[in-house]
Amino acid sequence: MRADPAKAKVTLKTLIIGNLSEKTTAETLKSAFEGALTARVAVDKETGASKRFGFVEFESKENCKAAKEAMLDCEIDGSKVTVAYANPQGAKGEQGTKAGGQPAGPSRGVDLKTLIIKNLSVETTAETLKSAVKGAVTARVTVNKETGVSKRFGFAEFESEENCKAAKEAMQGCEIDGSKVTVAYAKPKGEQTPKTVLAGTPVVPRRGRDRIVSTEVDLKTLVIKNLSETTTAETLKSAVKEALTARVILDKDTGASKRFGFVEFESEENCKAVKEAMLDCEIDGSKVTVAYAKPKGEHSNKGGVAGNRGARRRRAKTPQATVEQVANKG
Repeated sequence: MRADPAKAKVTLKTLIIGNLSEKTTAETLKSAFEGALTARVAVDKETGASKRFGFVEFESKENCKAAKEAMLDCEIDGSKVTVAYANPQGAKGEQGTKAGGQPAGPSRGVDLKTLIIKNLSVETTAETLKSAVKGAVTARVTVNKETGVSKRFGFAEFESEENCKAAKEAMQGCEIDGSKVTVAYAKPKGEQTPKTVLAGTPVVPRRGRDRIVSTEVDLKTLVIKNLSETTTAETLKSAVKEALTARVILDKDTGASKRFGFVEFESEENCKAVKEAMLDCEIDGSKVTVAYAKPKGEHSNKGGVAGNRGARRRRAKTPQATVEQVANKG
């Protein structure tokens, strides 16, 4: 009598383990099963993060069955797992890892020398990120291209896959600048098409609708937004410690404040210190927001661009706003 194919879709020498902890690796999975020959953990092909299930293979059906029964209601790395016989190899195209914990197959879709760090504090810089990630060669923090404010994720690169893997495992459940971060392998360079820009990277302009988008911020200049209408360049400068100059942007027709301005500093260190000190700060009774400004020459008014072909010529003849400025006299 032929076996019913519908009932023969499991292999009695391999178990599938579900509800794994995110920090469980192939090594820790194998060590949790007595008599296991190999262990694999399925990972996301884009990020390298665990999919929270894996496979354990045994030499015999008897060993597999014994392990299955022994692991009922068992925990691995603090997570209560589920255990069942697996489908035969080839029946499922899982993206897994080999016994050594390395992603399976050549098309793994991740860069094993680069980590993506998410849920960063808004205060985390490339320098503090690099110092927090042991063994990192370089570190970058992604920032908003308009304001220079952190998008709360970044990248750390390593000299070797081994150093990268060690750092990834060491940083599970880690905090940086008081924020609990998540860590995963990044996409390879060239496959990333970010909509944001990276702090500390060279300027790579690209054209879109006749407008150049830059990737730089000026680390000696802050843009201060949500100013009070009564704030002048003098009161702005007096409110911002160590500032060399201060400017408030005014409406060209009325002379009224546009409620934002710029302050410049002698050094990047002074600028950074003031930026951090002014979080949740008020000036003239108005709670302001503070961020790094774009470099000089890259500030462009957007008014009138969309849907108006002649706006660029008019803007060249008539500026959208004027500037009230004050500088140190001596």
